[in-house]
Amino acid sequence: MYTKSAWKDHKNECLCLKRYYPDDEDVRLTARIIYKLKLFKRKPNESEKFCDVSRRFQDLMSHSTDTMRDSGSLSLFAESLVVKSTNIFIPEEDCPSPHELSEIIRKVDINGFGIESNGKIIGTGLYLGYRNIICVPVVFISYIDTFESTKERQEKLKKRYYFDCTCIKCQDVESDLIKMSILCPNADCPHPTVIKNGSFICLNCGEVKFEKSKLSQVDKITEKCQKALVVMNELMESKRYADVYEIAKRCIKQSKTTFHLFNILYARIVEKVCQTSRFFSEWETAIEHGKQLLVSYRYHYGKYHPILARELFNLATVYFNCANCIDSQIVLREALDVISVTHSKHHPFYLECQRNLMMCQIGLKFHAT
Repeated sequence: MYTKSAWKDHKNECLCLKRYYPDDEDVRLTARIIYKLKLFKRKPNESEKFCDVSRRFQDLMSHSTDTMRDSGSLSLFAESLVVKSTNIFIPEEDCPSPHELSEIIRKVDINGFGIESNGKIIGTGLYLGYRNIICVPVVFISYIDTFESTKERQEKLKKRYYFDCTCIKCQDVESDLIKMSILCPNADCPHPTVIKNGSFICLNCGEVKFEKSKLSQVDKITEKCQKALVVMNELMESKRYADVYEIAKRCIKQSKTTFHLFNILYARIVEKVCQTSRFFSEWETAIEHGKQLLVSYRYHYGKYHPILARELFNLATVYFNCANCIDSQIVLREALDVISVTHSKHHPFYLECQRNLMMCQIGLKFHAT
């Protein structure tokens, strides 16, 4: 049901839906943009403002030249399903020229965001008020997982969005070193040791010494884990979870005495253990590695991030399945704090956490009596 204030945006769409119901949600988004541009006569309006930023649809980049060269992108729009469906969906008198339509679709493809619910993409959104694509999510929007290394992020941004990112995070050399860090040789030191120009530098102890073969050993374990991670990703796609579980546990056993928890390669393998152990109801394993993963997530993602929120929720659920309502309650409270910022207190995810917290409280009262 549309609200009265939103009817001016949706009435044209409703008329179009009577003509044809497209399978592709991008068609409906494209149509909304076309009608919105007509409605506001291509001038900025309040819906295009965010804080002190005001932008028009025309300000967005389409990277037409790049997309035409890139066979992996939406290039030949005259033959694309989106163009064909849009021409069917919108009456001929309302449809823009082929060139304008191509520009609109390219801008949506380059600048659109996937709208997620419970880990699934349910639609696409376009927010003009947000500033440029970078890796640091402040007032800006991060178009890419900041958990990855600078090289990985820049390669993906170049391939997907056709630009070379030079944001603060991409210039943070130490951050990349920490993402490949190892354990300090001093057993009582919890801080990561980075490898810089062949030297080992603990962020707390300073330069530390290892045996001469240490660098070679780290390289071998890194290469082995990288190859295993590729295999595990392929196995996950084919739902061979038992195989993933065994490979991940083997990798953890071989690398846990070398890699620090801030090492993103190690964290990715821990992720696989967490996912598969929960699938097989191996709750103790899921708790052990879930706690490790949160250490890494809190460091790399910061206090408020949707991925951190989801992992907190997962760990709380595992605690609850083990009848550990006390720890489940503690983790759920942290999850609610994060979700209130990343999603809002009205989001279904927040409400689900609230319901689970209530179940924990009921469980504690039951055991107390």
